[in-house]
Amino acid sequence: MGNINLHDLTFQDQDIDHFFCNIQPLLLGESYVCGPISYDLTQSDIDAGFKSNTACVNGVTANMGESCDTVNVTIPQFSSMELTKTASAGMKAYPTEELSYANDEVVWHLQMINTGATTLRITSITDALVNNEFTCTGYVKNQLPDTVLPGTSVDCTSSYQLTQTDVNIGYVENIACISATDPLLKETLHSCDSERWMIFTTAELSFTKESHMTTNVPKAGDVVEYTFSITNTGNVGLENIVVSDPLLGSMAMSSCHWSLLDPMNSLTCGPIEHVLTQDDIDKGELMNEACVDGTAAERLTPLESVCQRAISTWTLILAISLEQVYYMA
Repeated sequence: MGNINLHDLTFQDQDIDHFFCNIQPLLLGESYVCGPISYDLTQSDIDAGFKSNTACVNGVTANMGESCDTVNVTIPQFSSMELTKTASAGMKAYPTEELSYANDEVVWHLQMINTGATTLRITSITDALVNNEFTCTGYVKNQLPDTVLPGTSVDCTSSYQLTQTDVNIGYVENIACISATDPLLKETLHSCDSERWMIFTTAELSFTKESHMTTNVPKAGDVVEYTFSITNTGNVGLENIVVSDPLLGSMAMSSCHWSLLDPMNSLTCGPIEHVLTQDDIDKGELMNEACVDGTAAERLTPLESVCQRAISTWTLILAISLEQVYYMA
C-alpha cells in the first residue's frame, strides 16, 4: 500500500483481450474492484484440470511500476462414455433365398459416445467374434481414433459370417467392449454392450423313393430295385436320419442311416433289392411305403415323419400249353 493518490489506472489480463473498467483517480486509502469479467473455458482448460490466470495493473505516478497477481482455479473433471451395439443383415450366401443360411453376413455396428466433459483417447476395441477386425468412420481399418471430444461419437462396423451352428441354434450373440483414458491418464474407462441376432429357422426335408425293374414281364425270383433320396430343404442341419421300409427289412436298410445332413445337401442310398415272389407276380403290382425320420441339429427336436410310396406294375401273361395224345387201336 502506497502513500499517494493514483490516476490513469489500466488493467491487463492474459486471457481477456478487451475489457473496460472506468477507474477515476484512486485516492489514498481507497480500493477498486474491476469485474466480474467472464471467461469461457476451453476444452484444453477442462482437459488440463485447472486454469491459471494473471492480471496486472498500471498507474501514473512518479515511481509506480506494474503490479500483477495470479490465481489458479481447479476445474473438476468428469469422464464417461457409452457404447451401443446393434446389428443388421449383410450379404447373403444365397441371394434368392428368404431364409438365413450359413455364410450369410451379419454386420455389427458400434457407436461410442463421449458422455463426459473431457476428451477421451480410445485405447482398445475388442470383439472376439470378429477377431477384433473393425472399421471406424474416418479411420483406417483397425486404426484407433486418437481422440473423442465430449458430445461426439465414433462409429465402427465389423462383419461376421454365420456358421451352421449359429443357424441351428437360432441366434448369434456378440459382445464388444471399448476402453479409453482421460486426458490426465488418471482413469481408464470401460464400456461393453451385447447384441443378439435372431435367425428364423425351419427344419424340413424332401424324400423320394424310386423303383426299377429290368423287364415288364417278371417272374418269381426276379428283383425290384429301390433307391431312396433325401434333401434338406430347410436351413437347419438334420441329425440321426433313418429311412425305414417294412418290405425290405431293417437289415437291408442299414445303409440308409446318416448322422448329419446340412441344408441344401442330399443323400442317396440304394439300390436295395426285393426278390419277387409268386404271390407278387399274381397280384400284377407291388406297392410299398418307406418313411424317413430325423431330428433338428442342436435342438434334438424330432421331425415329423415323411413317407413315400412306390408302385411297381407289370403285365400278366396267361399261357396255356395243350398236349394232344393219340391212341392206336
